Amino acid sequence: MYREYLAEIKAKMTALGIKTAWHSFKNIPADHCYGTYFVPQMRFDGSDERAEYYDYSVQAALFFKDFYDPVNDGETEEVFEESLREYPKFTKTSGYDAEHDQFYTLYNFEFKEFFET
Repeated sequence: MYREYLAEIKAKMTALGIKTAWHSFKNIPADHCYGTYFVPQMRFDGSDERAEYYDYSVQAALFFKDFYDPVNDGETEEVFEESLREYPKFTKTSGYDAEHDQFYTLYNFEFKEFFET
C-alpha cells in the first residue's frame, strides 16, 4: 500500500544524502538540501455497490535553503527524478518560499491500488 511507496521515496532521498522529515515545515533542518514526504489525499472508490480500490496521492518535496545552485542542486534533482521513472505518473512543481527563504521542488504522485479479494 502507500506506506511502501513512502518508504521507497524516503529511501531514494536518503540514498542521495538528503535528510528527510514527515511533512515538517516547523523544524527546518540546517542542511542546505532536505526532503519531506506525506500523503495529502486518499479516497476509496469503485463500483456503485462497494469500494474496490484506493486512489491516493503521495507528495515529496526537496527544499534548498538560502540559494539554488543550478549545477549541484539541479544534478540532485535529476538523479532523484531518474530514480522515480518507475512510477507511472508524477508531476513536478518548482518555486520559492519567501517566508523561509528556500527554493523547493514538489513532486506529486498518483497511485491506484486495488483491494485484495
